[in-house]
Amino acid sequence: MEWYAQLNGSTVAPCCQLSSSGSRWAQSERILNASAAAPLIEKPRGYDPETYRHSPEWPKTWAATSGKLPNNKYEINQHPFGGDWPGINFDYPTATPERRREIEALYRDRALGYLYYVQNELGHRNLGLADDEFLDNCNFPVGLYVREASRLIGEYTIYEDEVTNARSYHRVDAVAIGDYPMDSHAMEDLKDPSRRDKGEGEQYLSTFTPWSQSPYGILVPCEIDGLLVTTAVSATHVAYGTLRLEPIRMSFGQAAAAAAYWSILYGIPLRQVRPAWTQDKVLAQGSFVNWNPDVNAQTRHFVAINFLGARGVFPEEEFRPDAGITREQAEAALNQMLRLETEWAGLRTVPAQPQPEAPASARALTRGEFAVMLVDAKRRVDPLWNCSPTGQSYADVPPNSPYYVAVETLRAHRISAMLFADPEPGLFRPDAPMTRADAAQAIYLA
Repeated sequence: MEWYAQLNGSTVAPCCQLSSSGSRWAQSERILNASAAAPLIEKPRGYDPETYRHSPEWPKTWAATSGKLPNNKYEINQHPFGGDWPGINFDYPTATPERRREIEALYRDRALGYLYYVQNELGHRNLGLADDEFLDNCNFPVGLYVREASRLIGEYTIYEDEVTNARSYHRVDAVAIGDYPMDSHAMEDLKDPSRRDKGEGEQYLSTFTPWSQSPYGILVPCEIDGLLVTTAVSATHVAYGTLRLEPIRMSFGQAAAAAAYWSILYGIPLRQVRPAWTQDKVLAQGSFVNWNPDVNAQTRHFVAINFLGARGVFPEEEFRPDAGITREQAEAALNQMLRLETEWAGLRTVPAQPQPEAPASARALTRGEFAVMLVDAKRRVDPLWNCSPTGQSYADVPPNSPYYVAVETLRAHRISAMLFADPEPGLFRPDAPMTRADAAQAIYLA
């Protein structure tokens, strides 16, 4: 638990009497000129300079090296020998309101003690509480930053190894993604500056934290209906470190709102809401349930690409949306589609006409060839795809074309050439290359 406060170089009226509130402080600095004096604070209760004696000089603090914020402000997150005070917070999760206020006051004095030390012992008189932050609380945060306390026992619990090995599988029920290193501050108040660690329990596992998908079940309590939990989600202590950051908490809130919408619309319990419904909602709003470094919310067919990527239909990290899809890639994607539709049937390779410069498996499929493969795959699992064409929809795909049945079957299922790149009214362009983005859109709709 820590406080966040702000440091400022401008001169302001003396601060009013500070009231107790919380733990980690984000401190900011606004340096109007290098010698400007910031408002000095009074020595807080229990101040002992030895508490902070072994903290680094300002240029080497986390605030100066990593915590720089806009407008010349800094987030103060110095530990050990700074604002943290491990050990006094153990009873906070179940404490009475009165006891919580006592703990918050202790953290507040510890945080202000560090600022007092920086101003008076280290001589940085240009650092102080920002005069434009928390104006109704003497420029000090009104709430304690609680990293972790009680957590949900949900329908699914994420473990550390699932995060570390996240690239080994795909979660079809993902509603958000996390990417922050699994971390935790210490549970021991370190006194010995010669130790190489930062105290028992301290960890920052960046090497072992790839981006990972977060399943819907971690928001859903095991035994309580009508409730979704978006902050104290169901995860182990170590795994929770990658889920506690504000961006993913906001993603959880967005997913919970979408799930609540479907629950109300269909009159079903929250635990019965299909994750795919929630995914469609949040993806349409520009959120993510899968990650490709070359795909963003403005990418054509973003929803389809992200939705299918979460399911391993296109497992590649780099998606390359405008590249042509090869036969090998199409077969892998369609076979995964069949697995997801629970009736594994295997995909028969459709004969192709390879170009001399590349083998059939490496060259891009044409739209006509892909249409044949997709329709063949769907007919294996869905009788509704065994329909017969009733007319000609495209001038360039007549009834005697080898692609006619497949193209008209796609049209009957509302998969039109107008969805593909560079559409031309009335034409399917069966010999044009099928891009990976267009293939994703067609599979998504299928």
